[in-house]
Amino acid sequence: MHPHPPHGKASSFKEHFLHFFMLFLAILGGAFAENLREHNLERTKEQDYFKSLIIDLNEDITNIDNIIKLKNIKVNQSEQLIDLFSGFNLDSNSKNIYYFSRLLTQRDNFHGAEGTIDQLQYSGGFRLIESDSVVNSINKYIGTKSKIYKLSEAENDILINYRIAASKIFVAKIFSSMLNANKNKGYSYFIKPLDINPPFFSKLPEHINSIVFWVSSENGNQYASIALLEKLKAQALDLKKLLEKEI
Repeated sequence: MHPHPPHGKASSFKEHFLHFFMLFLAILGGAFAENLREHNLERTKEQDYFKSLIIDLNEDITNIDNIIKLKNIKVNQSEQLIDLFSGFNLDSNSKNIYYFSRLLTQRDNFHGAEGTIDQLQYSGGFRLIESDSVVNSINKYIGTKSKIYKLSEAENDILINYRIAASKIFVAKIFSSMLNANKNKGYSYFIKPLDINPPFFSKLPEHINSIVFWVSSENGNQYASIALLEKLKAQALDLKKLLEKEI
């Protein structure tokens, strides 16, 4: 008989190493597959955010165009009103003064579509966006919107003071009767122009000066709002193009 060298320990080591290596590969492969799955899910979610944001931007752009038109009309009316108050024939122009002054109490504020941006800000959506350019562009857009909203808040204060000044000049009953949502559906803001020149409650110079001051303040707010809205529209168009390239 020829003796054979023992192989038990060597075979056992090789088997354990092979089992360990196979297990390591399985774990590594599983981790890689899970990471790939999560990455694909995140990219899908990112794309969903981009598509949703484009819809919101389109809505904002339409809204911006409409608000700019209305604000430009109001600026023109305000300037006419200042000219009328600065003239010497207040009584013969009182129906126009009443009409423009009544229109000025109405507000045309921009309200953006906030659904997708709120999700990005408050649901951790920003972490899913890989492009720094997209993140920076969205943040700039949010910043400009915030400035527009602050101007809207300032307009509230201006119009409160304007109404106080108006109450000292106009006959309240006449001023109130001009607005009727049921009867005046064909008129802007449901405010119908007067057919005759009604009297004023007061024509004291200090009262006239006060209301002209607040009309001018409102006009300045409108100009500032228009400028920011035009900037916001340009940012919306740029952001939309950027998102479309990412999809």
